[in-house]
Amino acid sequence: IQAGAMLTASANDLILLFVGLELVSIPTYLLLYLSRRTPSTQEAATKYFFLSIFASALLLYGMTFLYGVAGTTNLKALGALAASSMPYFPNTSLGILAVVFIMAGLCFRVAAVPLHFYAPDVYQASPLPIAALLAWIPKVVGFVAMIRALTAVLAAREVGDPLVHKVVLLCWIIAAATMTLGNAVALLQADLKRLLAYSSIAHAGYLMVGITAAFAGGERGIALYHGSESVLFYLAAYAFRTLGAFGVILALRKPDGRAIATIDDLSGLAWTRPVVALGMTICLLSLLGFPFFAGFWGKFQIFAAALSAASGDDARSMQALAIIGMLNAAVGAFYYLRIIVLMFFGESREDLSLEGGWPVAAATGTCAVLSLFFGLYPAPVSRICRD
Repeated sequence: IQAGAMLTASANDLILLFVGLELVSIPTYLLLYLSRRTPSTQEAATKYFFLSIFASALLLYGMTFLYGVAGTTNLKALGALAASSMPYFPNTSLGILAVVFIMAGLCFRVAAVPLHFYAPDVYQASPLPIAALLAWIPKVVGFVAMIRALTAVLAAREVGDPLVHKVVLLCWIIAAATMTLGNAVALLQADLKRLLAYSSIAHAGYLMVGITAAFAGGERGIALYHGSESVLFYLAAYAFRTLGAFGVILALRKPDGRAIATIDDLSGLAWTRPVVALGMTICLLSLLGFPFFAGFWGKFQIFAAALSAASGDDARSMQALAIIGMLNAAVGAFYYLRIIVLMFFGESREDLSLEGGWPVAAATGTCAVLSLFFGLYPAPVSRICRD
């Protein structure tokens, strides 16, 4: 998985980019299937496998259009051709078709609408460590692939280019739909895994705002925050908070040895396990974007990128997208705060025990501390993302 992620991030060729994505996906199938051979896990693994194959086919089909019209799979060559006076798309429809299929294939990786529907069922049926892996690793690789495959090529084209305008519209729709659906359905969830699954879908929507800003802004976005930079910062911040939350859920056990499953299981946790409750609170506050946690700066950079990219014909649409994102962040705060209120003001139903030993405690504690530290001092991560 690590080799696939590194290959995706450094690939300068569409073929190597696809190989990197598959090197991440194939081990995920195996981990999901071999970890616990229950009927529900096998069903989740089968569903994830077949949908992933379908998404890979869509991605390859889109890449063939790029190769067919440009005659090369090298990303630098594609960017150079896009910036030349003779664009390599003889017909804008071919470019739109290529982008639609590539985005469809990558939307599955990041759990974005319309290929998001597998996430809640797969998360719920997976063991907690695998669910935590699915919540972050494919999302990182998918968004890095978007940046590598599309942003550099489209950013080199003129801002008023019809292809850029239509791609911005496509990403705008995906971002708005993903944010809204993820947060709206998460409000109705009582199961912790399903809640975090829909939360992950909502966060994919926020990240799509950054991708939209990168397509729309071109060089304009650098004045404040560039879309690509904001996406990378958000992914780094998202790692600490979501893995920390999964770590807390993994560590807690009921008296009969079963893992906690619902929000009500965390009721009164602050009175029985105050340190654990504090770590969970930090991760949840970072997830909702509370000042000044790492998640706050992630959302700030995403929305700032959208507003700085707003000019010309796309100005109102980008401003509207930023407003939709802020409203969704406010809605999403409800289900995170509901958990915090239950932990501190609810009645303790069971005395939860801790399992996993020092590795789980160290990993979870590190995630909580980093969520707080980079919220107070975000400059190092921001500088790395900008570079």
